[in-house]
Amino acid sequence: MNTLFISDIHLEANKPHLTRLFLQFLADEAPQADALYILGDWFAAWVGDDDRTELTEQISAALLKVAQQRVPIYFMPGNRDFLLGEKFLQSAGCRLLKDPTIIDLYGIRTLLMHGDTLCVDDKNYQRFRKLARNSLLQKIFLLLPLSLRRLIARFLRKQSQQTQTYIAPEISNAKQTEVARVMKEHQVNLLIHGHTHRPSIHYFNLNGNLDGNNVCHIVLSDWDKTGNMLICQPDGLQRLVNFNK
Repeated sequence: MNTLFISDIHLEANKPHLTRLFLQFLADEAPQADALYILGDWFAAWVGDDDRTELTEQISAALLKVAQQRVPIYFMPGNRDFLLGEKFLQSAGCRLLKDPTIIDLYGIRTLLMHGDTLCVDDKNYQRFRKLARNSLLQKIFLLLPLSLRRLIARFLRKQSQQTQTYIAPEISNAKQTEVARVMKEHQVNLLIHGHTHRPSIHYFNLNGNLDGNNVCHIVLSDWDKTGNMLICQPDGLQRLVNFNK
C-alpha cells in the first residue's frame, strides 16, 4: 500500500486532457492507496461552491466513488481554489485540511503545505494573498453575482499570467531559509508542498554539519501534458512519478 500526494492539476473546462488524466488517475491509482492528499490548485479557479458545472459534477462524482471504497481523500486549498468550501467537498467525499497541517506519514512527522507562503521574496504576491484570505472580503465577494465573480477571476488570472512573464524565477520559488525555518518551527523531518511547479526531492541538514542530510523537502509537480504523483510507502521509499494515459 502507499499514500499519494498531488497538487496543481489546474482543472478547467477548456483543458479536457487534464480532466481525462485526473479521472484515469482516480480510476487506476487512487483506489489502491491508503490515502490521497490534494495539496491545492486542484482547479484553475474557484469562485464559489455555487459555480457548479459539468466539469465539477464529473469530478465530484468520480472522487466520491473513490471515497466510498474507504480511501480517505484530503484537500488543502491553494492560491487558485482557496474559496472551495465544505459544500463541494462533502459532495466529493473529501475532507478539508488547514494550511499548514502536520500528519504522521508511516512514522515520519510530516508537514503539508500548499507552498505559496514559502515564496517570501515575492512581496507583491504575499500582499495580495493577505488581502484575498481576509474572511470579510471573501464573504463580500461570494455575495456578488456569479457572472461577476467569473469575470473578476478571469481578470486576476490574466494579470497573474502577465506578471509571471517578467518576474525572476528565484523570486517565485520557495526560499530555502524559509523552508528550513518552518521545518524547525514545526519540528518535522519531511515537508511536502506544491505551488512552485519545480518538482524535486531534496535532502538537507537543519543543524549545520552535525547530523548529515537529516530532513527531506519534496516539491510536487504541476500537471500539464502529463500527470504527476508522489508515492510514499511504509518502508520510507518516496517517488515522484509521471504518467500520461
